[in-house]
Amino acid sequence: MNLADILNHLILIRNLITVALLIPVCCSVPTNYSIFFLSVESSGDPNPMRYGLFGSSNSSQVQVGYDFSSPELDFDLRSINTGFIHSLTVALILYPVATALLGVAIMFSLFNVHIKLLLHTNYIAHLLLMIAWICSMVLFGATRSAFISQGIDAGWGNANWLALTACIVGADYKSYIEIPTEILKRVKLDDHAMSV
Repeated sequence: MNLADILNHLILIRNLITVALLIPVCCSVPTNYSIFFLSVESSGDPNPMRYGLFGSSNSSQVQVGYDFSSPELDFDLRSINTGFIHSLTVALILYPVATALLGVAIMFSLFNVHIKLLLHTNYIAHLLLMIAWICSMVLFGATRSAFISQGIDAGWGNANWLALTACIVGADYKSYIEIPTEILKRVKLDDHAMSV
């Protein structure tokens, strides 16, 4: 087994773990009530309002980009529903995009597609994942602070930590720069040696 095969297997294992962590994130509220980014306690309601990737628990409609509104909660909408916050809810679409790209990278690994194409796909997917996680932390951190400043209890959800774990699993960016360069040099040498 050569160095390129070892890297291919390593990327395959890391991507499988990352996708396994991201699938629940992509199926968060309103699709699945138990996976969410932000939980907001409302007085008199035993079930907290939860916000996920494509909406809230009080809406069965799945949508890209949404506003934080609820008839059960008494808060000032102007401090939360700004253009910036709405744009960040739209940016959450990067989670499923990154997951799909990781799926493509898994297929590249399984079918031994050229290592350079695999590495580029993998790098772009992890970069989008990192951007999505940063956007979600800014979005739900700012929203949580706005709820708390108005006296409404709000807490982080498990989707934040699943996404963070997915980022950490794929976060060995040093290897994405150094190892591929070394492998590509060796592959070029091997190809040159075989052609001679």
